Amino acid sequence: ESEEPVEGGGRVEELGLFPLGLVLNPGAFLPLHIFEMRYRNLMNKAWEGDKKFGVVMFNTENNQFARVGTCAVLKRFQPLSDGKIQVVSEGGERFRVLNITRKGTAMEYAKATVQYIDDVEAGVGVGELEDEVWGLLNEVLSLSNRLYGKSLDLKDSIKDIAPPSAGMGRGGDMSEDSRQRLFSFAVSQVLDMPLEDQQVLLQTLDTSARLRGQTALLLKAKSYLAAQLSLKQAFTAGEEDDDDDEEEEEE
Repeated sequence: ESEEPVEGGGRVEELGLFPLGLVLNPGAFLPLHIFEMRYRNLMNKAWEGDKKFGVVMFNTENNQFARVGTCAVLKRFQPLSDGKIQVVSEGGERFRVLNITRKGTAMEYAKATVQYIDDVEAGVGVGELEDEVWGLLNEVLSLSNRLYGKSLDLKDSIKDIAPPSAGMGRGGDMSEDSRQRLFSFAVSQVLDMPLEDQQVLLQTLDTSARLRGQTALLLKAKSYLAAQLSLKQAFTAGEEDDDDDEEEEEE
């Protein structure tokens, strides 16, 4: 199926496509070990050219890839002695596939004409939404650490673009809209959710809607972890009571 470019939308160009069983969010880093010849060719061509290729989520159930993906920009390229390649790329702009200009085969990677897309301008209330998401994210992390006996922390990459209320974000020279958009994608990257849900958040063109979706997911995670932690504490308390009873019997 072919689609026409949206008038007033982003620029249109051709990209080599790399279908993967994952969703690459803008700002996220993706290390890959390339061994198939068709994708070695894609990486070599990208590295020698504009460093770009398209990552699209591949659905193994229907053997199709998503129509919205992310332009990956090569940051590191390391050929190996056996011909394989190790690369690291960073998620850039999102795009919508307009039409397939070359179907992928066992020896050739797929190519497509794509149009770049972006969120609509952030509206009123985004600040409150991202504050809520930031608070829930930290609560969920704290509950998870207590439940599983870990001491994990959020990466600096997400702290750097955290809401101003967190008192740790730097944001650099980017606009507030850009920071909020990247923050929402950084949250998507760390959330444990099905691929389909990740894809929905990726192709959402409204920062507020994306943050609302993340709020719902985080509230579910918080409730689940809190319930599991309560069960764990109840069983632990029960075991301690049993130990006390045994000590009394011995006396």
